Amino acid sequence: MTVDLSNISVAGIAVDYSRKLSDCADFGDLNIEFKGRITPVSNVRYELKGVLEISGMLQCANCLKDVSYGESFEICEAFSSEENVDEDAWPINHGKAEIGEMITASAYEVLPMKILCKEDCKGLCPTCGKDLNEGGCDCKAPTDPRFDVLSSFFEDKEV
Repeated sequence: MTVDLSNISVAGIAVDYSRKLSDCADFGDLNIEFKGRITPVSNVRYELKGVLEISGMLQCANCLKDVSYGESFEICEAFSSEENVDEDAWPINHGKAEIGEMITASAYEVLPMKILCKEDCKGLCPTCGKDLNEGGCDCKAPTDPRFDVLSSFFEDKEV
């Protein structure tokens, strides 16, 4: 979503933006919605403030069950046409700002690195794939054959 900033008034302009993030393989079916305002700070710098809402379904990182996710975040980002002076601001090109890219990037930044269905999720058995939250399995823990010699150190010996 590109916004023309050349004729923006002192009061600014309202911004409504929404997008589905399901097109990205790393996420489930997520929706982002932003409602905010762009206001001029100077003749070369503008500020975007508002609330970013993220909602949808993600997968637990341990057991792969679907997890409902929903959070709201306040964001404040700057746009500037002065590249060398304002390195922390998003660029304005020919009087236009690409706010869709900035809002989507903000959504990626605030998403948690790891989603769990519950804090103590045990995950899946690496051998048989059973959900360990529903009970244990009879699989023997895999061992690395290079360490078989060391296993003799841990055998119970009578003295």
